[in-house]
Amino acid sequence: MGPYILIEIGLNASEAFEIWNFLVDRLYPRTRIPVFVTWKGEMDLSPSDFGKKLGEILAKMNTSLFTLTHPVDLTKEFSEE
Repeated sequence: MGPYILIEIGLNASEAFEIWNFLVDRLYPRTRIPVFVTWKGEMDLSPSDFGKKLGEILAKMNTSLFTLTHPVDLTKEFSEE
């Protein structure tokens, strides 16, 4: 996948997605470096909202889960609800 920016945020998932969306809109067009966010707060999104928001942000960066080279375990997030 190449270089990427990873930011850890101490907020809930819904707040982290808002910030992630903001950062992608500002940084990705200028740098062409994908931006990813992890959060330390609660998973306060339903599985469908989580998937929708994730898909929208990844699409803005022309990235899919299948292009990531590190493991991604979304089922872990959903099982903690």
